[in-house]
Amino acid sequence: TWDGGMRVPAIFWWPGTIKPAIIHELGSTLDMKATLADLTKATLPEEQSDSYNLTRTLLQGAKSPRQEMFFYRGSEIFAIRKGSYKLHYITQTGYGKNREEHDPPLLFNLELDPGENYNIAAEHPDVIQDINQLKEQHLAARSEVENQLEKR
Repeated sequence: TWDGGMRVPAIFWWPGTIKPAIIHELGSTLDMKATLADLTKATLPEEQSDSYNLTRTLLQGAKSPRQEMFFYRGSEIFAIRKGSYKLHYITQTGYGKNREEHDPPLLFNLELDPGENYNIAAEHPDVIQDINQLKEQHLAARSEVENQLEKR
């Protein structure tokens, strides 16, 4: 869940529609569903989705509607990003290896520290409280589904 393993570039190419640009806004592969549906005028089911429509971000350079990202391993939240901050509750170098729970959680400002080298949790209890509230809201709204990794 470290950003070095999650942050990857994406390239969108559509001559005459998407202008060449570098966009530093937050997005996810989850957002392809809503974005491509909008661009192709497809209708999505009326279900709750984790997908944000990034069409305006791609075509007009607008701010991304995605301001948060939940980093799961299995059914556990390991980290949450909100804006430029990322809060790590659990870190782990690999599946089943070196799992470490953090209390208090580790906090990093990814704009200033994209390598997540400097834990700033002690200086920002307000940010931790804000992200903890976001976590509780997310968990309260979450629907349990069958774990596809354990499906036989």
